[in-house]
Amino acid sequence: AQQLDVARAAVARSEGRVQYARGQLARMKMLFEMNSATAVEYETARQQDADAANDLVEAKARLNALINGTRPEDVEATKALIDRLEVQERHLVEDLQLLIVVSPVSGIVATPSPQLRAFKGQLVTKGALIAKVYDFNNVTPRLGITYALDDSRKTVARASYAMFASQLPGNAGSFVAPIQPYTYVYYNATDKNGNKVADLNEIDFASGVQGSNNVDLAHPGVYTTNNKIGSISAPRTQEIMFGIDRELVPNFGVSATFTYRYFNNFLWNPPNGVTPASYKQTGTKNLTSASELAAAALTGTTSVPLYGATSAQLGYTAQNRPDYHQRYLGLELSATKRMANRWMGRVGFASTAWNEYFDAADAIFDPTRTLQASGQFGNLQVSGPHDNGGPVAVQSTGSGKSGIFLLPPKYQLSANGSYQGPWGLNFGANYILRQGYGEPYYRDRVNTHQVGASGRNDYIGAFILDVSSRRHQPRIQLHVTEVTICWDSESNHIYQVQYRSAQTPGGWTDVGAPVTGNGSTNCVSDHIPLGEPQRFYRLVDGP
Repeated sequence: AQQLDVARAAVARSEGRVQYARGQLARMKMLFEMNSATAVEYETARQQDADAANDLVEAKARLNALINGTRPEDVEATKALIDRLEVQERHLVEDLQLLIVVSPVSGIVATPSPQLRAFKGQLVTKGALIAKVYDFNNVTPRLGITYALDDSRKTVARASYAMFASQLPGNAGSFVAPIQPYTYVYYNATDKNGNKVADLNEIDFASGVQGSNNVDLAHPGVYTTNNKIGSISAPRTQEIMFGIDRELVPNFGVSATFTYRYFNNFLWNPPNGVTPASYKQTGTKNLTSASELAAAALTGTTSVPLYGATSAQLGYTAQNRPDYHQRYLGLELSATKRMANRWMGRVGFASTAWNEYFDAADAIFDPTRTLQASGQFGNLQVSGPHDNGGPVAVQSTGSGKSGIFLLPPKYQLSANGSYQGPWGLNFGANYILRQGYGEPYYRDRVNTHQVGASGRNDYIGAFILDVSSRRHQPRIQLHVTEVTICWDSESNHIYQVQYRSAQTPGGWTDVGAPVTGNGSTNCVSDHIPLGEPQRFYRLVDGP
């Protein structure tokens, strides 16, 4: 009787589940027909309804068996049901295993996360591309040879060749992660009032957007990321070394080693949809401060053009930097006295040259020279020194010391020695002389012709120094190629700047388009062609 009660309770529970499953199926069918539910959700509801119906049939069968007794035909039917369920279980296990996609290699998933999420609930055919996974497998040969030049083997020559492949940094996976840390657009600005803040009227909107990160400039309110990884390979270093060692007297020898290294295949992340031709000049930074003019006396540069690209698409593409390489040359000379007669010592001299080279125009995207190390893995928001054949700039790291940019020293002299004194005392000395770490000079990305805190227009003309032979004095020619007119404007008033010169006898000529007053200071620049004798300007206040 107890078994019958349990069986009847099981039938009642199964009937309740059938009712619930059929109600869920009806609701899901309506949502599916309204395109408010996916096909996967609808199929799941149908499967749950079928499972509930099968459970009810099995519960009723067990109840009937207890009521009617166990008959041979019932036993055979139960065995057939068990066999069918076992086959169905094996089929479901195989289907679950097919849902697990395992990459054949370990590496970095290069497919953007939004594209991966789009596969959810979709049917993927056999052999279809789901995700790109990059694994740096490299063959790096190394060969060394040593040869004795005399029978006594006191003079030995050596040579070696080696290739090294760099690893991806630890944060490389975040490049295609769904969570991107920064979303912004930026403009140039000039601190006119000296408050250390870029106020709204100090932002140079006329020069346009200078860059952006994860922002669709056509739809700036939409957040998305579209970082990609191209067909990349590991950065490579090739090294060739030649050396010679000579023992002059017992326990004393000299050595010389020449090292050549060639670095290429660097990684960088240029913006999507941008080529070197996308960057146009947006302004010029002229030198005004005493430190800038002092640096100009050394560099020979009196102004720096500024460039920008406003056609960038969303995200960046990781790729190998084309037509760019670095070269390292090193020479090391040393003399070593091994420990004998209670003392030892060593003297060494090293000279190095570590330079970068841009072999073609596509090695540079943004031509603006900015504060950036000659490294890799960074987004192309700032471009670096761009000195073809110049030294490689390295940025320091560490707490409070991360904003210092250094150049490699060209020479170093070191000497050290040790003496074993009496009573178990040892004495040692060390001396190092090297060239200081030079810091490259960078100029701010700020346009000139702006009104400063003094209320005056900070204008510096272009000077051309024409030096003839030594028998004559130098001749200086001053050419004014740009004039900026500024005035205090009223909001919503229309202004027009005009000029007149001897080459325009017909009257006044407009300088650009009419300008709407902003209630503060408006400025208009006029580019003057060479040979223009004189220009007069006026401001017309429209309606």
